[in-house]
Amino acid sequence: MIYKNRMRKSIIFLFFTVLAIFIVRFIFLLPPDLKTQQKLNLIKAELTKEGYHNRWFVISGLRNSWYNKLVPNSAKKSYHLRGKAVDIFVFDVDGDWRFTNKDIQILRSVNKRVETSHPDLVGAFGTYTKKSGLTKYMVHLDTRGYSVQYNY
Repeated sequence: MIYKNRMRKSIIFLFFTVLAIFIVRFIFLLPPDLKTQQKLNLIKAELTKEGYHNRWFVISGLRNSWYNKLVPNSAKKSYHLRGKAVDIFVFDVDGDWRFTNKDIQILRSVNKRVETSHPDLVGAFGTYTKKSGLTKYMVHLDTRGYSVQYNY
């Protein structure tokens, strides 16, 4: 009887975990538009070609307006609302298994080269490294049509 109760609780827990992952993945983590995805893919390809690593994951792409309001310090007219932006959480780029300013500089440089060779992908490169906690590992990229760089 105790075994059946544990099994039932495990199945219920598994069900709600899968449901939560589904909700987060398909409602909150919608992909950006094709242009922004292309920019991110070109950056990945260039990093790989140069012997660097793509140790990051996308944490935000297209956002619903109500979700955008929940994100701290998000712009009211955020490019995420149009699917023209992506935020990535960076672990490592240069291969030393640490997130440092060198990783940011490599990403910034590769982003600039991609934008130079693909003018239709020009946009923002922003970091949150002045923040504390997990946000200091985040990088913002977008395809707004003009070049902007910032560091919060």
